[in-house]
Amino acid sequence: MDLRDKLKYYQFERKKVLPEKDNPLEEIASRLNATVLERDTLPVFKIEKSIPLSYMHPLLTDDSYSAVQIPLLTKKKFPDPINLDEILIFDLETTGLAGGTGTYPFLIGFGIFEKNTIKIRQYFLPDFGREISAYLDIRNYQRETNVLLSYNGKTFDYPLLRNRFILNRIDNPFENHAHLDLLHAARRLYKKHLPSCSLESIEKYVFSFHRWGDIEGSLIPQSYFTFLQTGELNDIQRIIDHNQQDIVSLARLLFHLHHLENDEFDSTYPEKEFVSIFNLAIKISDLEQIEPMINSVTKEEKILPAQSLKSYSLLLKKEQKWDKALDIWHKLINDGEEVLFSCEEIAKYYEHREINLQLALNYTNRAIEYINIIEEIHNHTDIGENRLNLTRRLNRLQNKMSKM
Repeated sequence: MDLRDKLKYYQFERKKVLPEKDNPLEEIASRLNATVLERDTLPVFKIEKSIPLSYMHPLLTDDSYSAVQIPLLTKKKFPDPINLDEILIFDLETTGLAGGTGTYPFLIGFGIFEKNTIKIRQYFLPDFGREISAYLDIRNYQRETNVLLSYNGKTFDYPLLRNRFILNRIDNPFENHAHLDLLHAARRLYKKHLPSCSLESIEKYVFSFHRWGDIEGSLIPQSYFTFLQTGELNDIQRIIDHNQQDIVSLARLLFHLHHLENDEFDSTYPEKEFVSIFNLAIKISDLEQIEPMINSVTKEEKILPAQSLKSYSLLLKKEQKWDKALDIWHKLINDGEEVLFSCEEIAKYYEHREINLQLALNYTNRAIEYINIIEEIHNHTDIGENRLNLTRRLNRLQNKMSKM
């Protein structure tokens, strides 16, 4: 819709919003399987649907599964378990992607966990200026939740929702809610492994799920404008289905992230996800979480990348857990991985911690020999600084030993 069309929409020449039926509200409500709020003044359509939790995983029930916990993937912003009945999932469909007060949310979707289901409630706004009925009902609908769950909601959806409450002079019932935006957790886990971290990409590559007959997100704003001009509902139904699937996929992703961190259903992590979580645990220095992961590596004979082990050893060094750090350095040397790094770290340990200059000298010489071999085989030119540092260490050790 160009500027001229938009101007016409707001002038007297605009076409009728609703299809010319004897009872257009009832016709739309019937097509969308909705009820009508404020029928005689500012009508809004409310759509409700329940999705069994078993739709996402056969073992999911409220009886045996009442909370999620993802401290690593939230970088300790949610260190404690989150009860399912505290969570309110939300997602908006809007007239544009720019945000700000000029962007209008015409479909507002919520989901709550209740009695082995996700109960979805959506508000479809059939015209501009009719939204107050929806926001009043949302305020009354808001129960004892205190955590908003979204996907990119911190950046886009929630600021827009908050602004609409302000513009309608209604107290925002979510002002004091914590906000769990799973986009950030997904990026920490998948940004190096997936083409993108969109919800549709995660559905495809992580859940092996494809949305049949779905409407592309980029077509949603124009489909709504077409409805305003013609009353055509086919694409509106597809948008409603799209929004419902977003809410279900958000819940599914939440459970998936919980399983990865807590390993509830089985003992097998997908390798890339396991490594990502392991690296994140190192990054936030969570040794308590790393220990069971290391046990899993040993038990399941999993392989961690050398870079991950290197980072872990530096964390152990920082925490002065020398025996475990030495084990990793020796393993890396035996595996032919990060040999220079490991030899130098062992040399530092024996020089400064154990005051065993001979062993420090041995590992320094071993590192220099390794450099000689690498240069001979590969003609590397980027290890000159390593040689310089090791030569200085060698000279220092020799000087110390000569004075003993």
